[in-house]
Amino acid sequence: METWIDSFSRDQADQKAQRDDVEARHLERAHREERRRLGVDERVRRLISALPDNLKGQPLPISYFIERMGAKWRPGGRAHAGEVGGALTRLGWTRRRMWRSQTFHGRYPAAWFPPETESN
Repeated sequence: METWIDSFSRDQADQKAQRDDVEARHLERAHREERRRLGVDERVRRLISALPDNLKGQPLPISYFIERMGAKWRPGGRAHAGEVGGALTRLGWTRRRMWRSQTFHGRYPAAWFPPETESN
């Protein structure tokens, strides 16, 4: 038979779980709203600063950035290539076509090259 204290403890645990769930949803909503407030330039800048060490300083295709940047207003969508390209240009990256690539067999994709450092 369940005692009053057992029932009270169970109710307290249920209420704590509900509060934790509500708090988690509020944090997620705040994160989404923060992402919406950020401009494309800042989002691209954050993505570049979070690049793995093996990719820093390497040319990257625009698809790399698009796939890692979700849409600003549509969850699950993709960022627009024009916006990402404009942001990369403003951040000093340059777009060059790879005409002589053994890897792409007849296709000539473009790659975005990071800005040259002053020490080179």
